[in-house]
Amino acid sequence: MTNKENMILISKIAKRGFPKLHDHYRSMLDLILDLNCVNDHTPLKLDDLLKADDQNFYHDMIGICKNLNRSTKLLDNCFIPRYVI
Repeated sequence: MTNKENMILISKIAKRGFPKLHDHYRSMLDLILDLNCVNDHTPLKLDDLLKADDQNFYHDMIGICKNLNRSTKLLDNCFIPRYVI
């Protein structure tokens, strides 16, 4: 996938997830940046994540939110998203 295609999918994922994650993120842009960061270092199956049922979708979204170390740009606490390549 191209970077443009990835960003379109990441934006759609953020749009789906933000209403339930707004307590964790100040803006949808913050969520987009986190997803992009994770995808750069731990490539995600973005299309599959977007289509996932709510339980699996929010497992990954909340896990990313709670475990992304924004200094190292890596996931901490041995968290591995379900929709990783």
